[in-house]
Amino acid sequence: MLAAVLAFVALCVVVFTRARLSHVEQELAQLRDIVSRLVPPPVVTRAPAESSAQPDSPRLQPSEQDVNPVAPPRKLFKPTVSALPYEREEVERAIGERWLLYAGVIVLLLAVSFFLRYAFDRDWLSPLVRVVMGGAAGLVMIVGGRRLATSGYRSYGVIVAGSGVASLYLSAYAALNFYELIPAPAAFVLLVAISAAAAWMAHEEDAPALAVVAVLGGFATPFLVGGGEDAQLTLFTYLAVLITATAALSLRHEWWYLDVLALALTMVDVAAWFSAYYTPAKAVRTDLFLALYCTLFLIILRAREAVPTHNRRARTGARILLLAPVAYHLTSIAILSADREAFLTYVIVASTVAVIVAERVRMPALRAIAWAAMALPLAIWLQQHSRGTVTGSLIGIAAVYVVHLAAQLQALRHDDRLSAVDVALVHANGLGLYAGLAILLEPNHSNVLASVAAALAAWNGVLTAAVARRFRLAALHFGAVTATLTAIAIATEFDGPWVVVMWGMEAAAIVAIAVRTDRPWFRMAGWGLMLLAVLRWIAPDVQDTATAAKVVFNARALSALLLVVLLYLLARWLKEGATIRSVRLERAGALVAANALSVVLISREIAWYWTLRELRGDAVSLARQSMLSGAWAIYAAAASAVGIRRCLPAIRYFAIALFGLTLVKVFLVDLQTLGGLSRIAAFFVVGVVLLFASFLYQRRRNLSSR
Repeated sequence: MLAAVLAFVALCVVVFTRARLSHVEQELAQLRDIVSRLVPPPVVTRAPAESSAQPDSPRLQPSEQDVNPVAPPRKLFKPTVSALPYEREEVERAIGERWLLYAGVIVLLLAVSFFLRYAFDRDWLSPLVRVVMGGAAGLVMIVGGRRLATSGYRSYGVIVAGSGVASLYLSAYAALNFYELIPAPAAFVLLVAISAAAAWMAHEEDAPALAVVAVLGGFATPFLVGGGEDAQLTLFTYLAVLITATAALSLRHEWWYLDVLALALTMVDVAAWFSAYYTPAKAVRTDLFLALYCTLFLIILRAREAVPTHNRRARTGARILLLAPVAYHLTSIAILSADREAFLTYVIVASTVAVIVAERVRMPALRAIAWAAMALPLAIWLQQHSRGTVTGSLIGIAAVYVVHLAAQLQALRHDDRLSAVDVALVHANGLGLYAGLAILLEPNHSNVLASVAAALAAWNGVLTAAVARRFRLAALHFGAVTATLTAIAIATEFDGPWVVVMWGMEAAAIVAIAVRTDRPWFRMAGWGLMLLAVLRWIAPDVQDTATAAKVVFNARALSALLLVVLLYLLARWLKEGATIRSVRLERAGALVAANALSVVLISREIAWYWTLRELRGDAVSLARQSMLSGAWAIYAAAASAVGIRRCLPAIRYFAIALFGLTLVKVFLVDLQTLGGLSRIAAFFVVGVVLLFASFLYQRRRNLSSR
């Protein structure tokens, strides 16, 4: 009662305020009219007509008004009295037609509710009479609302009819759950009939509000009926029929939001069933129903996209239905992971379907999304289920690889130049196959991983040769995968630093192919992998070399030497595009990285040499420091000579920086720690090298001035 009073008071306040504002606007308009009348009218002067004046008649003297004519007054206000009645009429119509209608319906429902509550508390009416009264009131409101809607009061009638539908829902719910007057099956049929009737009225009256009520009531029916028994088959079949009926209604009237509402309510109903009745034994049957729902929503989305419309909001809103396959995939991964056969079957079938759909709609990005969506859960699942028989898992991994490989080869038939997505998939799919097999075989069959990598490298070599004649650019990518798998086989056979070999060769292959195919983003990916290879070489486990290893001829030094060679080769390949600023910077970075890694390698091997001498009992600290200073200075001088001769500013700048670092070490470290012949030798070598470098720069200046 208090809510009704407050609503009525608020409505009165709004009406009174709007009326008062209209009165003030009318008075202001009248004042503007009075002010405009007080301004004197302009004086109009007429010049004497030349035809009326005689040639010899004397010219009349101009009057004072002719000399100083009064300018027409400027209007200070523009009266808008004519627009006020229309505005007042619109406000009045809004209040009378909508606000009073809403308030009246709310107050009437509250009054009926209070009366019924009062009658129920005093047992004036039996349960049967209460339910019948509620249903009768609902029918009367529906019939009356429809008649009002057809008589010219459409909004009024639709709201009244919607209130009648709500009354029927409440009556059926009360008959089942409050008073137990009807059994659950009868209540279910009754609620479905009410929803169908509401949908039919929405269709006939073209009333989206009634359609929303029908959809809400239809999906709420399982909750209204309730029950303590699991009826999955009935419930899930009913949801499929309800989704189809909602789609038919929404497509007929272009009410796209009904489909989004159906998707949200389907998720709610399925989640409620999951929380109450799901068991692992029902996983396969549940997943089949979820696949049906996902297919239905995708068909609805496809049909919605085919309908010509200029409503951008409708097109954008309908794409919310893409959440259906996402939710289905996540749910399927979760419920099928406990069953090996079911999970692998789902991965294979879902990959195949996604690839076929991507091919039909010409969307390579969809294949990439599907590959990632299957590969990542499969890798996690393999780690958790690696023990046991591996035959089924091998079939699943190989099937996903074959499906995507076939799609890539099919894409080549349409365009011999692979798209960016297909380029990424060639590498991801080829290397992902080995990654999956490695995860599967590592616990119990790690001794065959090198052979697996070699076999896969040979297979990709066959693919490279097969596509090389017609698709040379694609052959480069398959060849890069071949080189990487070869490096993996070597890295697997040899432990420690050989992992760097794998990453370095893959990075070099990617950058080389990107340069050849002019793909900047792919080139950046290669440089990122090269950076990872360098960082991997710096890792402590790679730096720790066995004490029996020789200087330079050890895995750590040889792997770093390979990276240096690869960096120099990349700099050479980038020389062709040196006119482009980004390529020029990449080439300079490769040269600087190669020289920096060379200095680190030389320093590390010098330190290792004296470490081996120290293990034999020799005093080596002074000799180590003096040899490091000399090596740095000699390397800087050699880099300066090469940079000057080949006109490579990046190497020259690196040499200057290395000279500076050497001088800092000489004066801050060697001067304090070295003594005797070691200090003399270090300073002598550094000094001679500096003089030689200075001579090179002087000679370069003289040659350039000639």
